[in-house]
Amino acid sequence: VPLSPHPTAFTPETAHPPEPPQIRPRAATGPPWKSSRERKRRMGRDVVAHIKAALAASHSAVDEEVSDYVADMANELLAEGEAESGGVAAMVGELVDAAGPMLAEFIDDAAIRTLFESAAAHFAGGSGGDDKGDGGVGVDGDGGARDYCLNLEGIILAFAGKVLLRPTTLKLEKGHRYGVVGQNGAGKTTLLTRLSAGDINGYPPGLRCVFVQHEVLVTLADSILDFLTSQAQALGAAEVDVRPCLEAVGFTAELMAKTVAELSGGWRMRLAIARAMLQKADLLLLDEPTNHLDVGAVEWLAAHLNSLKHTTVLVVSHDYDFLTDVATDIVHFEDQNLTTFSGGFPGFRKERPNLVLPRMKRDLVAMIEAAAEEAGEPAQGDGRDKKSGGG
Repeated sequence: VPLSPHPTAFTPETAHPPEPPQIRPRAATGPPWKSSRERKRRMGRDVVAHIKAALAASHSAVDEEVSDYVADMANELLAEGEAESGGVAAMVGELVDAAGPMLAEFIDDAAIRTLFESAAAHFAGGSGGDDKGDGGVGVDGDGGARDYCLNLEGIILAFAGKVLLRPTTLKLEKGHRYGVVGQNGAGKTTLLTRLSAGDINGYPPGLRCVFVQHEVLVTLADSILDFLTSQAQALGAAEVDVRPCLEAVGFTAELMAKTVAELSGGWRMRLAIARAMLQKADLLLLDEPTNHLDVGAVEWLAAHLNSLKHTTVLVVSHDYDFLTDVATDIVHFEDQNLTTFSGGFPGFRKERPNLVLPRMKRDLVAMIEAAAEEAGEPAQGDGRDKKSGGG
């Protein structure tokens, strides 16, 4: 099923758009907000789709004609506007003044401003990674600088007509390891798939992103050495790096002569990691990497990921012991938004002590429920997996 970048707009039967307000002229002075004509043309299409998708996802009462008109107006103002002293903030204010009255019949002032802040951030491409794939330097809540591998703002995610994320933010610091958690069906795997394809607005064009998928290697009859050599050729990587990458993940000369199909799940994972090493990934994506791995293989994988000092890791996993060992931060899918927690999985549990996640061990679920009951609060989440017995 193809991925749907935006939800389908809902069109009520009512309403005709009010007469468009008079747009006040802008000052002719000041540097261009975005000077590249090609970028304006490309981003313009994105802004229109972004605003229409945001309205359809969060404010379905807005008439389709109004949505179309507001999106086109906002796109024109963003593309042709010039920055005043307030920069992006000034553009948001102008959008609110010019297009806001058309939306006031349907949504409140705060929602209007949030919509146009998201549109302006979307137009700017999040933090706007440069051609080298740098996610940009941001500022944390304490005023300290943070070096981001990925800095995406106002992103929307949908799949098969279902809205998975409303305008939200994903910021990944370089060298950090992020565990992704949430209820089943929230969109965790879809997010990884879209990131691996670079199919999200604001994605740095030069970012080397590798999605590690070891299960696809199970039926290959090539020798391990031949397989990775062919992969190096296909990826444009140096063939001289093939053996060192295999040796780095534990393959001996004898093992390299075996076929890929002969490998256990743990060794296929090592081969997939070696393939990722050939690409010198800036961002490494893993989806349930501990599935079908024995204890030794899981320990090796955790140690390897922890050894990566210059690679950012984003891993979806229901193995919370693994996340405890690996993750420096947790990204939580909830209510179609992303929230990032520092302190790894223990830090996340401290912030959300009453939350039950899918496939949590029974003893942990019992402890969460008992603590919540003692505090006079309900346990949250429907992640109890009675069949797994604590997977």
